[in-house]
Amino acid sequence: MIKNIIHFKKIILFSSSLIILLFFCFSFVSCNNALTAEEIKIKDIVDPITENYFVSINNEDYDKFSKYFDDGMKKAVTKDNFIQLILPIKNGCGDYIPNSIKLVTISNEQGFTAVYYDANFSKKNNIKIKMVFSKINNEYKISGQWFQ
Repeated sequence: MIKNIIHFKKIILFSSSLIILLFFCFSFVSCNNALTAEEIKIKDIVDPITENYFVSINNEDYDKFSKYFDDGMKKAVTKDNFIQLILPIKNGCGDYIPNSIKLVTISNEQGFTAVYYDANFSKKNNIKIKMVFSKINNEYKISGQWFQ
């Protein structure tokens, strides 16, 4: 009888320890996906800029498309070459589905803020997008964009 009680206590102790260990493991995993306060600020600023960028491609509206460009992007993507640059996007992916961007991660890369998204388009879903921003006079400006 005493052996059974001791064995039962060992099983309870082991089970409890295992449950606590699993709880902490899942807690740390979920914390790793959480955004820092600074990342939340960045997200709140750049999400609407990114949304505007892709909706402007749908509408073929260069003025809204280029509204948040830094000087380098303004020189590289002009009104004259705008249609040529967006045609491969529209032909390959289709139109952007408004409000479909989902933040994946934010990182600092060589002095720029790189924001990675998944987005849905009419022809393809879960397209990997990298938006690169520079901070100029306390404002985020688009410095580049890539489909991955």
